[in-house]
Amino acid sequence: MKIEIKTRDRRALFGLGAALLLYLVVSYAVLPVFDRLQSASRTESEKEEQLRKYRRALVRKGHYAKLLDQARKSVSDAEAQLIRGDNPSLASVEFQNVVDSAASKSGVGIAQKKCLSCAKERCVF
Repeated sequence: MKIEIKTRDRRALFGLGAALLLYLVVSYAVLPVFDRLQSASRTESEKEEQLRKYRRALVRKGHYAKLLDQARKSVSDAEAQLIRGDNPSLASVEFQNVVDSAASKSGVGIAQKKCLSCAKERCVF
C-alpha cells in the first residue's frame, strides 16, 4: 500500500505546517514579550505617579512645618487666655476676677457678687 501525495496536497500540508509553526512562535515568543512590555508600561506609569506624589510631599514638607509652628503658637496664645484653676473653686474665683476686671474696664457695676461654689460673698475657695 503506497500513499501518493499529490502536489496540491503537499502544498496544503506545507501551508498547515507553516501555519502551525507561525502559531507556536506567536504563542510562545511574541505574546509573552508583548505582555511583559505592556505590564512594564503600566508599572512605569504607576511609578511616575508615585514619584510625582513624593515630589509634591517634599515640596510641601517645609510648608507644613511652618503651619505646624504657627498652629503651636496659636494654641499657646489661646491657652494663655484660659482659666487655669486646679479645682472648681479656684476656677470660680479666677472667673469672678475676670468678670470683675471686665466690668471695671467697661464701666459696668455688678450688684451681686457671690461665689458660685459656696454662695458666699468674696470667698477665697
